[in-house]
Amino acid sequence: MREALRALAIVVLIALSTSAGEYRPHSPIVIATVADLTPENGVVKGSGTAEDPYVISGWEVDAGDGIGIVVRGVDAYLVIEDCLVRGTPRGTGVSIAGSPHVVVRDCRFEGLGTGVFLYEAPGAVLRGNEFVRCWTGIEGNASPQLLVRENLFRDARKHGLFLWRARGSRLEGNRAFDCGYGIYLDSCNVLTITGNLVVNCRWGIYLWDSHDSLLTRNVVENCVRGLGLYHTSARNLIYHNAFTSCDYPAFDDSSGGNRWYAPYPQGGNFWGGVELDDRYSGPEQNEPGPDGIGDVPVEIPEAGRDRYPLMSPPPGLPSWEKGD
Repeated sequence: MREALRALAIVVLIALSTSAGEYRPHSPIVIATVADLTPENGVVKGSGTAEDPYVISGWEVDAGDGIGIVVRGVDAYLVIEDCLVRGTPRGTGVSIAGSPHVVVRDCRFEGLGTGVFLYEAPGAVLRGNEFVRCWTGIEGNASPQLLVRENLFRDARKHGLFLWRARGSRLEGNRAFDCGYGIYLDSCNVLTITGNLVVNCRWGIYLWDSHDSLLTRNVVENCVRGLGLYHTSARNLIYHNAFTSCDYPAFDDSSGGNRWYAPYPQGGNFWGGVELDDRYSGPEQNEPGPDGIGDVPVEIPEAGRDRYPLMSPPPGLPSWEKGD
């Protein structure tokens, strides 16, 4: 009888959350055990398996100075989607700790101290979310193998995206506008950072003590400082990115431990505003005829060098229009 009532309640919640296409108000939610995954806590469907995850969807939550949705110590598969979480600069939208199978997608976070906070949440997926006027959009700690894809960060006073010890994570197709740091990576190794767009930030992309990562097809535009590799960040491969209209496009203090170009003829990066000639070609740039690569390297303070700078932006870069 209890299971039948629970099933009926979920059916009713699904109907309510989808009938009007609008958020419905809900008090802050705390999921501390599988037993908390109930309709009363905003679950609208699912059984907790990989094929049929629990789903919390369609709610508007006021976090205030606290936390809008808490998930801790839960092994079940859970999706949080299509929710709006507001709060104060002391508040957190969603906090996930000790829970390895959580997806947060297509949610909006406004005015919070942190939009989504992760701690020991390996494999979490954050996709298609929007963070507006949060001090930090996403903060991930000790959470490897994250997928952070197609999120939008606007007016983050501190960080759009901050990760610490997020080994093996993928950052793909994110956009950051008017943030302190667009993307800040601390002690993060073996990352794939591709297709991201960072515009009008004090720092575009910043790596601290981070190694063995790939950065390609990213655009950093109109930032005070573009891409920085600091404090032993080494063995990173950076190519086919575009740095345009930045006061200081890039920094690298690793004494040559990073490579700012792919093997010839793939080439390095596009440096908007840097005047280059293209009269020669070949791996040593000493053969007659242009090849789309500058004839002399671009030197990167303090220790970097793009041996094969591109004459024009590479294909496949993310784009934006004013008003986005």
